[in-house]
Amino acid sequence: MAEERTEERTEEVKADGNGSEATLSLNKGQLRALTTSLITRGRLAAELGQTYAGNRDVYEVLGYDKTLTFEMLEARYKREHIAKRIVNAPAAATWNNPPEIVPKEDGDNKRKGKEFLEIWEKLINRIHLYSKIERADKLAGIGEFGILLIGLRGGGSLEHPVSRKFTADDLMYLSPFSQKAATVETFSQDPTNERFGEPDHYRIQTGKNLENFRSFQVKTHWSRVIHLADGLLENEVYGTPRLEAVFNLFNDLAKVVGGSAEFYWRIADRGLHADITDPEAEFGEEDEKALSTEISNYIHGLDRVLQTRGVTVKSLGAETADPRGPFQNIISLIAGASGIPQRLLMGSEKGQLASSQDKASWNSVIEERQRLYAEPYILRPFVDRLIKWDMLPDIEYEVRWPVVFPQTEEERSIIAVRISSAANNMAKAKSQGGKVIADKEFRDKYLGLKDEAEIPELEEAERKQKELDAEMKKQGIVPGMPIPGEEGKEDEGDKDEQGNTGDA
Repeated sequence: MAEERTEERTEEVKADGNGSEATLSLNKGQLRALTTSLITRGRLAAELGQTYAGNRDVYEVLGYDKTLTFEMLEARYKREHIAKRIVNAPAAATWNNPPEIVPKEDGDNKRKGKEFLEIWEKLINRIHLYSKIERADKLAGIGEFGILLIGLRGGGSLEHPVSRKFTADDLMYLSPFSQKAATVETFSQDPTNERFGEPDHYRIQTGKNLENFRSFQVKTHWSRVIHLADGLLENEVYGTPRLEAVFNLFNDLAKVVGGSAEFYWRIADRGLHADITDPEAEFGEEDEKALSTEISNYIHGLDRVLQTRGVTVKSLGAETADPRGPFQNIISLIAGASGIPQRLLMGSEKGQLASSQDKASWNSVIEERQRLYAEPYILRPFVDRLIKWDMLPDIEYEVRWPVVFPQTEEERSIIAVRISSAANNMAKAKSQGGKVIADKEFRDKYLGLKDEAEIPELEEAERKQKELDAEMKKQGIVPGMPIPGEEGKEDEGDKDEQGNTGDA
């Protein structure tokens, strides 16, 4: 990937979107730094797979690539079903059920918060925000980064910073681009700048894969771009491709799956051996052609009978191989390296217990991704950009993410049974004089229940019950005691046609 970036930054660019010529150049310091980086990366790549003091190159023996390019990763994504799932699954799980943007309303901010929500809802529906972000997230996962270009009506040249205010209607489009179509042209090199080490300008090639569309390159300022890079380590620009860690395993998988298919094709039916056993039989050229036709019809057609004279036909036998063992081992390694539970990776569910564990594990992975990547690096920069441009009211807000796999009815019922059992045991312990845990601690820490004061429905029910008790006392009725004359009466609606109540 480093070699690609160097070539892209030193090539001559024909147009910047305004029809003007532009040439990219590197000063001596930048060239020296890039050369050092390339040499270091080259040495690291050369050392991959070296064993026995360099006498054996495992990568070369097994056919592994030491240097991965974007084209190689993209080709794997497009042609390998599991590779596509590894790239798509995190993005889909993050954005398919989008978060809720909630303005913080206090005092005078209530009107501003309502206005914020109205504009935001119209905006995300009009430009299909979360669909565009998900696409950009997938493109970023193929390579080291992706971008989301923000198109503004009357925003001036893309090369220059956004310098004026807009309304929400001025946001015309969001266009996702992969690393293949968008390259970083210049970086901020001022250590006193808050964007030190981050891109200043990108060079975007539009219409790269469109027919009958004039493709051109345009220099674009960072303020018009949302930068997406997952798996960042030592810088804020180039992340880690999602397929990088498992790329070798796909070669192994191709050997197992493709090799077993080839083995089956060749060995499952080795064919037939036609032996001319009768030395007295006259077997001419026409007889050979007839025998060949007979055998061909038997192999490729529906004929199950061979008519021969003086020829003994023998089957060469058949063998089968079971690739499930190696296949399962490779899939387990891919699932572990990608962080996707194996059953979710393969799209199958086997067993309720395993399914629950997989969902809980995947929930944990996606929640971490939402908290540490999607919100701070994608969603908040976009919303803050809109607030800065006056498209949204300037108000504090919070992002509320939904659970990827919410609890099913069965899971909720199991939890309810366990909570009721724990509460029952606690009540028994208290009745026998034991009280090691305070009631509030038991509710909050062990049952995970809200404080009663935090449940509006419970407060309303208690208020109505108090009003009813007060009314009963006025009528001389003790609350909780049977009403005189009502004992033994049955609800007529609970009886069946024979007068039974169904309590048997």
